[in-house]
Amino acid sequence: MPLLESPDPAAPSWVQGVTTDFLIFYSSRDADGRLWCPDCVAVEKLVKDTFGPADGPSGVIVYVGQRPE
Repeated sequence: MPLLESPDPAAPSWVQGVTTDFLIFYSSRDADGRLWCPDCVAVEKLVKDTFGPADGPSGVIVYVGQRPE
C-alpha cells in the first residue's frame, strides 16, 4: 500500500476519515525538505521500507509542525 502524506503541517481535522492502519507522526520539513527532528530522521528509511511496498501495511505520515510551533 502506498505511504500517504498529509499537508505540511496538517490541521487536526485532516485525519478525520483517514482509513489507514497506522498514523505516523513526523516533524514538519524545513525549507530544504529535511525533517528537523533527529528521531524522525533516524526512522525515516525504516518507515518507507515498512509501509512503501504494495504488500505492506497502510499508513499516512502526519506532519505536526516546525520546532517553534
